[in-house]
Amino acid sequence: MACSPEAQRAYNERLDRRLEGTVWNAGNCRSWYLDEHGRSPSIWPTYTWRFRRATSRFDPAEHLLSTSEDLRTPGTPPPAPTVARRPTAYPHVPAPAKTRRLR
Repeated sequence: MACSPEAQRAYNERLDRRLEGTVWNAGNCRSWYLDEHGRSPSIWPTYTWRFRRATSRFDPAEHLLSTSEDLRTPGTPPPAPTVARRPTAYPHVPAPAKTRRLR
C-alpha cells in the first residue's frame, strides 16, 4: 500500500497553505524545521486532535493498493499458506502474559 502521488501532492499543498505566515515558515532565521527548499515537512500547523481526526480515516481511492500476487515475479511459486490466527481488535498490542492470582 502506498499513497497515490496525487493524494500526497494535495496533502502537502494543504499543509503548505496552512503553514504560510506562521512562525514555523517565516524564514527569518535558520531553523532545523525547514528543509533545503524552505519547506517545513515535519510540522503540523494546527491542533493535534485535528491531526488525529485527519489521519484516522482511510480512503482507498487515495492509495495504490496491491497484493502479494501482484508483486510476485512471474514464474515463482506462491508463498506457503500461513496458519490463521485468532483476530484481535489491536493486533499491534501483544497478548497479556498469563498471570496467577496471589494469595
